[in-house]
Amino acid sequence: MKQSPSLPLRALSFDAGFTLIEVMVALMIVGIALPALMFQLGTQLDNTGVINDRTQAAWVAQDQLALLQLRQAAGEELPAGEWRGDVENAGRRWYWLRVAEATPAPGLLRHSIRVADSAQGVSSTQSAQFSLDAYLMRARFSGVDAAGAAP
Repeated sequence: MKQSPSLPLRALSFDAGFTLIEVMVALMIVGIALPALMFQLGTQLDNTGVINDRTQAAWVAQDQLALLQLRQAAGEELPAGEWRGDVENAGRRWYWLRVAEATPAPGLLRHSIRVADSAQGVSSTQSAQFSLDAYLMRARFSGVDAAGAAP
């Protein structure tokens, strides 16, 4: 075995690590970036609640439209007018307003359904969490059944 020549201790050591200034600059960057990231995270969490509310309100509106379509398929005539109601969905009370109004096309009604989490909020288009418009015939067309086939 061959021994390596011995080097002085000073030659074997090398400077490793960070200077105080480098550490302070790194901490300053983290100190600036961390609050910005926390703000962004808080904003995203707030938006998650809004999206959840809008989704549940959309389900309520779509349920009301499905009920209208079922009534129409059963042969019931859908009159023009205004109806209000409330329903519980996902442990919350939702209020809906349906307005049916005539259109220039004969026999065709425009149904506007608004949903909000308060009775006052459903009255205003700006306060409603979800709004849905649908066009349905006042009564089922007599020449075609619900499946679209002629009798």
